Amino acid sequence: MRKLLLFALVLMVTSCAKKIYPDGPQAGVFPERPVIKESKVILPLSTNINDIQSKLNAEFPSGRIYSTGKVESGNSKRYWVDVYREAPISFTASGDVIRARIPIKVKAKASVKACAGWWRGHWRCVGASHTQNARNESNVAIDLVIRPKLNADYSVAVDLGVDANVVGSSHLTFHLLGFRFSISIKSILQNKLNDFIRDKKPEIQAAVNEAVSKLELKKEVAKYWQLIGKPIPLGDSGLSLNSHPTALYFQNIHSADGKMNIALGLGSKLQISDAAVPNDSPLPDLTLLSPGDNGVLHLRMPIGSSFQNITTQVKAQTVGKTVQHKKYRFKIQDVNFSGISGDGGTGILSTVDFKCNRGFLLRGVKGKIHLKLVPAYDKEKDSIYIRSFELTPETNSALLDNTVSFLTDKVFYNDIITSMHHDFTEEKSKLLNELQSKLTEYKVDKLTIRGNIEHADFEGIYIDKDLLEVLIDTKVKVNTDPITLE
Repeated sequence: MRKLLLFALVLMVTSCAKKIYPDGPQAGVFPERPVIKESKVILPLSTNINDIQSKLNAEFPSGRIYSTGKVESGNSKRYWVDVYREAPISFTASGDVIRARIPIKVKAKASVKACAGWWRGHWRCVGASHTQNARNESNVAIDLVIRPKLNADYSVAVDLGVDANVVGSSHLTFHLLGFRFSISIKSILQNKLNDFIRDKKPEIQAAVNEAVSKLELKKEVAKYWQLIGKPIPLGDSGLSLNSHPTALYFQNIHSADGKMNIALGLGSKLQISDAAVPNDSPLPDLTLLSPGDNGVLHLRMPIGSSFQNITTQVKAQTVGKTVQHKKYRFKIQDVNFSGISGDGGTGILSTVDFKCNRGFLLRGVKGKIHLKLVPAYDKEKDSIYIRSFELTPETNSALLDNTVSFLTDKVFYNDIITSMHHDFTEEKSKLLNELQSKLTEYKVDKLTIRGNIEHADFEGIYIDKDLLEVLIDTKVKVNTDPITLE
């Protein structure tokens, strides 16, 4: 009989427990994930200028290329000038120009006639006369300036300088019959040479274009666009470095040491994740590369966790645990986490199923409590902790309405808050070591990338409905060896 009475009493007490089930808040609208900074790897392509040199030597005429014919100067002087190219064109490359130096030999014959009588027109002397002839020659050079430029569609345009500057002796001088007779090479050649270069410009330009087109620049770039976009496994971590190429940049063609160099910048968004995602984006047009953060990788490391994993972790540490505070015993029966967004920004919503009673025969309380948690980052300890938390307005009202305001005491929830602390020092260190080992010297076909991690800085905390992520911007300075195009 006593046992039956005791059972009935317990049944009455438990069935009369207050039940509190406030509405949970809406998840809200979450902000967009912060954009990953663009990384730029310089793809240095280089080719020698032998083909251009061969083409110009073949196209530019040799032997006698110009003759003035007989030129009368006053009544007593006449001369003939012939211009020859007898040696190969030499090339130097510097800055944005290729300079073609065309060696020229100028041969001249001059005659002076002395007249003891009087002149009757050019070279016609009435009376006694005497004529003296002489020959002279000089080696000069014409500098032809070629400026190749890369277009957005990967073609190469050629800006050909038509002002052929004469380099070397500017005059040929003769001493005849006591007279000093001088012929200005520049005045004779300058305009004629400019006309000649202007006439030959289409042929020279075509020759240069043909030589450059052999580089198959677009085909070469497309190859590396795909190769660099392949995921890179990071050791046994199960993670991959995914590259999502976004843009291709270029600098104007630069020449040095007999080579023509093309610096292409491959822009990409890099992220380490547990899924290997290949690149499937099409090859874009080229964009002019501006000065700035070139040759730098920015990576986002996957520090953080899904709320599903966080829930599993916290459940293991808190569910079934009883908190004794003053005369109350508070038992956590279940706990769940998700992201929440509202006027106060994003945070973590914790829903706690609980049972609480005071003494054996006193009426208990059970139900759900909703907490909004605000996470923060501890820079010195590389860890995430809960900076503050509060009951949601709906929960707070339900507790007050049911005269159980003692449940607003935060001491009941300290175990949940403590279990949310996450130290990721080891995780971050392991990832950085794996990354550095891959990038110390990473080869992609003919391209060698050498990277050195400069820093891994905290950017912020991103929260959406299902995920909490610590944003770590990892900056890697990279150098690349030139790729010689045949």
